[in-house]
Amino acid sequence: MKKDGTPATPTSSLLEYEQQLRHREHLLNEREAMLATRERALLDQNNDADDNTYASPPINRLVKTLVFGALDGVTTTFAIVCSAIAVGQEHIAVTNIFVLGVANLVADGFSMGMGDFLSTIAEAGDASGMSPEQAYRHQLEAGKMGVIMFLSFVLFGGIPLLAFIPFITRGVGQPHEDKVHGTFQKACFLCAMSLFFLGLLKGKLNGSKNPLKTGVVMVFSGGIASVLSYTVSATVHSALK
Repeated sequence: MKKDGTPATPTSSLLEYEQQLRHREHLLNEREAMLATRERALLDQNNDADDNTYASPPINRLVKTLVFGALDGVTTTFAIVCSAIAVGQEHIAVTNIFVLGVANLVADGFSMGMGDFLSTIAEAGDASGMSPEQAYRHQLEAGKMGVIMFLSFVLFGGIPLLAFIPFITRGVGQPHEDKVHGTFQKACFLCAMSLFFLGLLKGKLNGSKNPLKTGVVMVFSGGIASVLSYTVSATVHSALK
């Protein structure tokens, strides 16, 4: 039956059915086109995200790597200084302490930088899923992280050694109890200030409500490490005499 009440002929029924099929086919084509557009947009978004991931490391990660390297550099170098003084006492020259500290800076700094480089490379897992450009960018990022780790370790780790430079530049590097202990006290002060500043920076980066507390904790942690280094070195040295 048609809408006006007259009976529908077979031909008109077929035409109406064909029109309905065409309309449904048109709707399906529109839906498929919409889905394809969304899929392309998601793929482009993922590709952009991958490019940004391998282009350069986030600023927060860069700063955290810098702070971590600096904290480790200050603590490790000062522990070497404590160990040298515990073993040598007044018989060790200021220049020898400085040389030990510099050697530790370069060796440990290189080890830390290389370790950060390799760990960043390992984060990507299997590189077969990357394009050549993405693999290159990821390797470049890993290299940047390794260099930042090395430089922060060396630069901040060298702060405790600044107390020994005036004696070396004046040619006063021979063993003397007053010189060694006076220089050691200055090195303690420089180390404590460095650890407090780095702890304060770390607390702000982590969103701590009390960054000052983080700074104090870092000084306390570095102090414990230094006391352990001095005590163990002095004990072992005395036992081997």
